[in-house]
Amino acid sequence: MDHIGVFNNKILDAYRNTTFWVTNQAGQLVSFVVKNSQQFPILKQKQFAVITAFNPMNVVKSDAENNQNHLLLAAELKKRSHVYYPTSGSLGDHVEESFTIEDIPQEEAVALGKQFAQYAILFNDVNGSRFIRC
Repeated sequence: MDHIGVFNNKILDAYRNTTFWVTNQAGQLVSFVVKNSQQFPILKQKQFAVITAFNPMNVVKSDAENNQNHLLLAAELKKRSHVYYPTSGSLGDHVEESFTIEDIPQEEAVALGKQFAQYAILFNDVNGSRFIRC
């Protein structure tokens, strides 16, 4: 289920086929693809968001700009009380550095996505994995 309002179908298809990462109970990173997320029982036990600061509003930026935005997002997360760790989203050879933020409320995750001019974030809770438009 996607809570994204009007959403470009090509972008949504790319998002659904992107590989994301989350830690399991042993603290190991486990990859999953949203379109197949129902196959991963661990996801039903976790609430988290995956947020990037790369390529705001899906406009490709230089490596230097993306790295600077990533550092700003890291600094913002450091101010908050959530457990977070660096991860990535990848589709083919396109990779965007991101952070998985554990136990973040949906509203806070969306606000953080907006703060970093993201088109959408990935959010997961007992209702499953979904994209939420920022």
